[in-house]
Amino acid sequence: MGQETKIQTSTKKHEMVAPLLADGLCAAGKRRVRYENSEIHNIRFAGNEHLEFYNEQADRLNPDCYLKALIYTLGICDDTRRHFASLYDVKHRRIVPEEINAGWQTGGSLKVTRLAFQLFTDATPSAYLSLDNPDFGECVRYSVSDIFCCGYAPLFVDAIKLRYPEYMRGGGANAGLYY
Repeated sequence: MGQETKIQTSTKKHEMVAPLLADGLCAAGKRRVRYENSEIHNIRFAGNEHLEFYNEQADRLNPDCYLKALIYTLGICDDTRRHFASLYDVKHRRIVPEEINAGWQTGGSLKVTRLAFQLFTDATPSAYLSLDNPDFGECVRYSVSDIFCCGYAPLFVDAIKLRYPEYMRGGGANAGLYY
């Protein structure tokens, strides 16, 4: 194993600590994210591009747990990472549900987008693009079985850790339940 390198963001709200190999890659794709409460959770990244994207957006946007989960999730796949600006309106700090129907979306990117939107809103926003005619079939596509049936599933679990850090803490009544 290589040396342990600290990567700090300008928000000072979180700190990334990554054990790097000689070529700069992280062993097993894992990084530890230090939260404001100083607890450390292992968070996997799909690769260096995912980690760099997460750090850049976190530095720029000063995210809360909702936005951290959105940034992390949309950073998982190349397509959603490339189209981040069309999926998230930075100026108004909101998602753009209409992008679920964009021509660039693939089966994998749709799963990533739906999970990101759900973690950010606690809803199924793309099902209600037309208030007069909600698409209840779109609601079904937000189910755990539909979203998690892919190779991104381990990363999706880490997105949930970012969204719900208060439930991922060890100790107390929750000791042993989450680890």
